[in-house]
Amino acid sequence: RVPCGGGCRPGASCAAGAGLVGWVARARAGLGACGGSLLVVVCGMRWRLFGRMPALGECMPSPSVGTLFRQFCAGWRFSGLGSESPAPPSFAFMGIAGTVMLGAVGAAQKVLILGMVPLGLFGAYRLARSVAVARAGRVGLIAYAVVPLPYAALARGRWDGLIAYAIAPWLFAQMRRGAEGV
Repeated sequence: RVPCGGGCRPGASCAAGAGLVGWVARARAGLGACGGSLLVVVCGMRWRLFGRMPALGECMPSPSVGTLFRQFCAGWRFSGLGSESPAPPSFAFMGIAGTVMLGAVGAAQKVLILGMVPLGLFGAYRLARSVAVARAGRVGLIAYAVVPLPYAALARGRWDGLIAYAIAPWLFAQMRRGAEGV
């Protein structure tokens, strides 16, 4: 409890001040956990953040926006020996992302790839925070940050691991809301 500086009797504590100090302390601890997790992620992925994305696995360099849309709309695929199968929807998504980034498809690809980790961490924090335990959000964030799935997926150039890591907390939150009937 915080000593009151207002019109309370001398030596008393003010409940309103204690609530404010408690909120600031919780906010500082939460920001510290988020900041520490972000620091670990940035240090671990600094070569991907500030350097060129290596061409490996499913994370190959993308062609221009026009080429992506043209390949998406074409009936013939030119990969391998060619095929009559339709192009994957990721061509259209990358074309749209490249258009939003004013033609910088490589920058859009880097934002999409590296944005999966913070998206998953934020989802895990929100999911864990929905529990009625005071420190659950911070513990959930830190526990989810040490899961090696996204880092292994980045090292191998795999989209599926990154997407699974980013989407899993959001799916679990929806399942929890459905189970609770909210």
